[in-house]
Amino acid sequence: MRSYLASQVSDASHRQVPGPLLDGQGASGVVVRNGVALASRGDPGRSEMAFSATKRVLSLVAGLAFDDGLLRLDDPVCHSVGLPQFGDTHGRKVTERSRPAVRPERAGPTTTSG
Repeated sequence: MRSYLASQVSDASHRQVPGPLLDGQGASGVVVRNGVALASRGDPGRSEMAFSATKRVLSLVAGLAFDDGLLRLDDPVCHSVGLPQFGDTHGRKVTERSRPAVRPERAGPTTTSG
């Protein structure tokens, strides 16, 4: 394990970030429940460079939205996401349940319901 971690740290190829970087101004965020801000830190309106932490936060938010009835797994994604990729005939059939969670190394065909 030690040699694996050392090789990952020494490999500079994964350190390239596409696009501009924001100046670091520390962590920020806000915790809201039932429309009431329970806690905040820094400037919650400021964009942050969260990288892979984004997946964890998004999965938490999606779980809360599901629990609150705001995310329905069998509704077409195009009803809640205004992206042109979901505007064609195929895209309008994509649901959260049918949309595969694909890792790049396991990329394969997508499935749709309906």
